[in-house]
Amino acid sequence: MRMVQKAAAALTAALLCATLLAGCMAPSSSSSAAASSAPAASASSAPADSASSGGASDSASSAAASGAASGSLTAYSPDDVKKLLDEAAGYESDTAGGSLQSAIVAADLVRYAAEHDTPATVTDDAKAWADGLEDGKKETVRLNWPNIHKAAKDIIADPAGQGDLLNSAGVTDDFTKKDLSRAGDFIDALDAHIGKL
Repeated sequence: MRMVQKAAAALTAALLCATLLAGCMAPSSSSSAAASSAPAASASSAPADSASSGGASDSASSAAASGAASGSLTAYSPDDVKKLLDEAAGYESDTAGGSLQSAIVAADLVRYAAEHDTPATVTDDAKAWADGLEDGKKETVRLNWPNIHKAAKDIIADPAGQGDLLNSAGVTDDFTKKDLSRAGDFIDALDAHIGKL
């Protein structure tokens, strides 16, 4: 009986030692497994991270390139247009320098059209501006507008060909480098009312 008790005690002690050793070994091996798998995981996630950040950077670059290529338009303002149209009432076309002044006003309108969006309200804004003019100014605009309108259309149609006139008028813009694709619609929208004064 004593032998059985001694054997049971030895077996219990052996099991206890084995359990303790297994407990000490398990975290060590699992942490080393975790440590050895961590570099693999971070190595495999690193390309994914850099690919995704590279993709975002590529998208931003292509968006910036696209924005630079198309150019950004400034918001249209009726007040800006009214100030530009005030120039049309500020001189008399049949006086000395009248044709140069018409070219200056036309260039200002074409420049504005090239750099701003053109909403459907342009004709209404031109009408509101003209309705606020006193009769004498309205008559001046009526006389000046055909020359301004023609000069603007000539700049849009052949910016290089208008270079000498614009230089003589002191206009330094190079309209050959501007996107004038919207300018004709803008000038026509103004003309829809001002041309009928």
